[in-house]
Amino acid sequence: MVVGTGMNTEIGKIAKGLDETQTDLTPLQKRLAGLGKTLGYLAIGICVLIFIIALIQRRDLFEMFLTAISLAVAAIPEGLPAIVAIVLALGVTRMSKINAIVKRLPAVETLGSVNIICSDKTGTLTQNKMTVLHLYTHRKFLDVPSEGTATAAESTQKKLIQTMVLCNDATLDDGEGTGDPTEIALVVLGNKYHFPT
Repeated sequence: MVVGTGMNTEIGKIAKGLDETQTDLTPLQKRLAGLGKTLGYLAIGICVLIFIIALIQRRDLFEMFLTAISLAVAAIPEGLPAIVAIVLALGVTRMSKINAIVKRLPAVETLGSVNIICSDKTGTLTQNKMTVLHLYTHRKFLDVPSEGTATAAESTQKKLIQTMVLCNDATLDDGEGTGDPTEIALVVLGNKYHFPT
């Protein structure tokens, strides 16, 4: 019985959840937001205080209003976000010189507080290649040579190899395989035992 299709299935809900990732503020962005609020409240407080003092001293209210507004505008640092962006861009430039690519500027700041890095070492420690070394059929092992071609195989082993080659989507052209690494290894095995792909 079908109860949902597309995005209404459980897998669809997971996909929707992956698309709706929320970006958290970095510690620097949180501090800058806090600094902006503090400066804003401080500027408003000083403006109100200046206005009250002007009322007590019976000064021109319009002039004091302009002074208070000017003070409020001057108290908020407009250039601070630009300076932060420039500093983070310099960090990205320095990291690119040591072959570290950063997609988002705030990530540079976040990297300063990283203690543990987990990474995929495919391609640096391994070649992302698989090789068949042994076959096991009917309680017998067949050692597959790592290089060259092989000839000695029983009929059941040959049938197994032929089946693995035929039930496979990988291709092998001039020693370069295309497809799933496991299937490429099986095609290479078939070539060693002279089975066409």
